[in-house]
Amino acid sequence: MAVLMHVGVAGADKTHTPKGAESAFGESRGSARKFAHAMIDAGASAVLGSGPHVVRGAERYKGRLIAYSLGDFADWGNFKTTGTYGLSGLLTIRINGDGETLGGRWTSLQLDSDGAPYVDDTGESLTLVRALSRADFKSPWPMRETVRSAREVSPQGRAARDDPQASDLREWRRKTPIVTKNTAAPALLTKRPGLRLCTQWRRGGIRTPVGGDTS
Repeated sequence: MAVLMHVGVAGADKTHTPKGAESAFGESRGSARKFAHAMIDAGASAVLGSGPHVVRGAERYKGRLIAYSLGDFADWGNFKTTGTYGLSGLLTIRINGDGETLGGRWTSLQLDSDGAPYVDDTGESLTLVRALSRADFKSPWPMRETVRSAREVSPQGRAARDDPQASDLREWRRKTPIVTKNTAAPALLTKRPGLRLCTQWRRGGIRTPVGGDTS
């Protein structure tokens, strides 16, 4: 079982995970560490967080993964996308039949000015997550980078190694947003602002793991 938590205080400078409770706008936001540890103690295989609108570090707790914030995944102009706000990621984890987390791989993303995510070949968000994990936790999770070469897809959705016609694929992937804009999505969000559009986005014909907050 994986537990999703929406916790923490938002801000470009809120990338570190505090040891105590957080508060904002006169209200307590609770302790992300205490809640996440309690979920693992209760039997969760992993805890995945969002809420601060920036990425945070990842911890290994009793052999289980806690990713304290995956940042913002996609939005349509509601969130800031500059600086650390624009760094995001897709986290893919493997859990065995006994509930043990076997691994976690991170695909670095950035949000463009419209809020659509695209794959960032510089790996900036992963570099930040690794640094935060080492700084904030005694037992940081050894986050690995997603190996994309075996999964590359062409604009037609075919695996790159099977597609001799695919040219300059890296440039196409860099410029192509994971979320393809259309006129229906903004209209739908206007009618239902709280709707979370995060389960069926597709890129290149392959269903993609999802990241943090969406709007």
